[in-house]
Amino acid sequence: MIIIPDPTPEFVQSAFYNMLDGLELALEKDSVRCFLRLFAKSPNAMAWNLSITSDTLTCMVSHNALRCAKVVLPGKASWLNGHHANPNCMNPHGYFPIHGVAERFSVNMIKLLFHHGALAKVHTLGDVVIQNLLPLHVAVENTCMHKYLEDSLPPMQYHRDYIYKLVHLLCLLEMKIFLDTVRLAGKTDNLVHEIWNYIMNGKLVQATVLLLASQNQIRKHDCIIESLGCIPVSLRSINSKYRQHRWDWDHRRNRAWQTRDLARENTPQKKATHNRALITVLSWTSGNVDGTKELTEMPYLHPAEQKVM
Repeated sequence: MIIIPDPTPEFVQSAFYNMLDGLELALEKDSVRCFLRLFAKSPNAMAWNLSITSDTLTCMVSHNALRCAKVVLPGKASWLNGHHANPNCMNPHGYFPIHGVAERFSVNMIKLLFHHGALAKVHTLGDVVIQNLLPLHVAVENTCMHKYLEDSLPPMQYHRDYIYKLVHLLCLLEMKIFLDTVRLAGKTDNLVHEIWNYIMNGKLVQATVLLLASQNQIRKHDCIIESLGCIPVSLRSINSKYRQHRWDWDHRRNRAWQTRDLARENTPQKKATHNRALITVLSWTSGNVDGTKELTEMPYLHPAEQKVM
């Protein structure tokens, strides 16, 4: 599937906004029949060059109109006359349908988009959006603004018990749909880099959300666990502000490496051991990372890359 900017002419966009009220009524009910009737009446407002416009698909995503989306993505309905929607077409506002789904935490919709070829590694672009955001960033940031987290977490994150409280809240049943969305949106080959950036920028809540949501992906790749296990070694010299509260570096490094070895074994304790490793790393981070400092050693880079830097 090719990623393309929005090719819709301005006169088609104008026609779309003129009939938007009627479209929203159909999408609120998620009525395929109403949508197809509206499309047959005003095809030039929702399609261009055999494609359903990105505005139309974005509107479906915003209303979570799953049944209608199932019709326009393959484009097999006779009333569509061969028109179909491209999930990798950027809308005029500078983001993709997958960004809209990540913002609204619709697990079924995001699965549907991926089924029809949507890509997770697409970035926002333009003057009306925050640029260079992945769908993963949108899902993580919106999860962090959940009322449970805002109301229940203490104001100071540099406290030993902060991470345990945070993990407890994220494991509540009410948070499952949010973590599921982050997990689905996190289909990127650069997961370690995203986690590392959150940690080094002092964004503990974001790092915790991403780590918990991506546990299965992390367990599949020893290099990720090794990289996280090296965090205490890499940051020995950069955090004077919290040095008086710093924990035993070598002890935490050994625990992380032991956890990696145990995670390779096929035992019933595998998942619990891995979760303890995540809490170990994040607990260390909550008391020792200063987001204003720059990292001088990045363990997940190859030696050649380190020399270039």
